[in-house]
Amino acid sequence: MRLRHLDDIGIGEIANVIKDPECKLRRLDVSGNFGNSGINIFAEALKTNTSLRTITFGCLKTLNDVGGQFLLDVVNPFPSKFNDTEEDMDDVDVSSSEEWDKIKRSNHTLQSIYILDRPTVTVNKALLAKLESISSLDPHRTLQSKCWQHVGKNIEDISHLELETKHMPEVLSFVQQNGSMDHLYRMIKSNGPELFSYPSPEKKRMLIEVERAESENSVLKDQLKEQRIKTGDLQRENHYLRNLFRKEEAKTCCLLSYSKICEMWKMFIELLTDAPISSPLG
Repeated sequence: MRLRHLDDIGIGEIANVIKDPECKLRRLDVSGNFGNSGINIFAEALKTNTSLRTITFGCLKTLNDVGGQFLLDVVNPFPSKFNDTEEDMDDVDVSSSEEWDKIKRSNHTLQSIYILDRPTVTVNKALLAKLESISSLDPHRTLQSKCWQHVGKNIEDISHLELETKHMPEVLSFVQQNGSMDHLYRMIKSNGPELFSYPSPEKKRMLIEVERAESENSVLKDQLKEQRIKTGDLQRENHYLRNLFRKEEAKTCCLLSYSKICEMWKMFIELLTDAPISSPLG
């Protein structure tokens, strides 16, 4: 597309093609009357492209570090800024979570972007060199390299990755392959034992059974507590009724004894009255 003299609209149409998941282009050479604005449109489309390896731009409108940074941000998730008068890079402070989001959204396929020398092109040489040597690895290895660079920077705290314990065996293997034993020890020491308590399938099954038993045990405890309260109430009521019965029984016994005594006394009087008087002689 070098001799098509594309403007911003034309490069926008190409951008619509390259962001299509079915796009199979591996190399693209475009030139025309576009600059920073056209590059920005194209950079947005590159975020979802998975085929392009090399791109060459020939811009006739103004293209400076702004446009160059648009392209670099697509492939390089580690933010940097280039001074117009110096060729070195100065790191820009961003949060770990923001950097991780940029890694996940970055293009892992592009290996080089060339910007042809034009009077309107004033992109920093260090930025141009960075774009020309993005990567020499395949997309999978490129992504792994970005991930390791991020994990290596944040080895003391990976909480923003929102990992679960089931991910830890693969994470530890990844750290061991890409880093050193020091990285491995620092990760385990700094990120707490809760991330590395991955149970075996049998232990996990037993833990589920234990949790179920604990839940049932809690229900049974509550029921037992209720039964104890009911039993206590019944015992107090039984004790009260027993005492009441004993008092009534005692009263009855006393009444029976008094009546018996009176009856016996009457019988004794009757015996004395009815008995004949014996003579002294007889």
